[in-house]
Amino acid sequence: KEEIKETKKLKKEKKKLKKIKKEEKEEVKKLHPVLKIILKSLLFITISFLIYSVLIEPKLFEVKEYKLVEESLPDSLHGLKIVHISDINYGSTFTSKDLKKIITKINEVNPDIVFFTGNLIDKSLTIDNENKEILIDNLTNINTSINKYAIYGEHDNETFKEIMETSNFTILNNETSLLYYIDNNP
Repeated sequence: KEEIKETKKLKKEKKKLKKIKKEEKEEVKKLHPVLKIILKSLLFITISFLIYSVLIEPKLFEVKEYKLVEESLPDSLHGLKIVHISDINYGSTFTSKDLKKIITKINEVNPDIVFFTGNLIDKSLTIDNENKEILIDNLTNINTSINKYAIYGEHDNETFKEIMETSNFTILNNETSLLYYIDNNP
């Protein structure tokens, strides 16, 4: 009799466990759609961020004009146009077509001086002769009335120096250069 009671008791316990497991599964099923929505949202946000940061943002080129009013500057510098460019990171997402667009916009400004402040080539790219020539051809086409200057960025190396010097940029490496404009005074 006791064995029968034990068996009945065990059966009741099993039924209770099954019922609890079934309830737990139903709760998980209720949470499941919410988790799906959250995961889908996170995936969408991540993919959108990657698309923007890799395909869109590197191609954004903005021309901003600033009028510098400084009493200590001589009148001879009035109208001097300076263009500053940096972080082209040519290679993985920035193409020769993108570079040509930038050069065209720079030349439309008709600058007197151009400053390139580093990171010409994407750090993941090993530059070959074909890409070197593309960069040189494009950068040589930047027109200025005074000069083009460049400084190294954290990813630039001797290839950068070769490209910039061949493209008629003066590389400043912890040095200065006097600028002469209308009245030939520095």
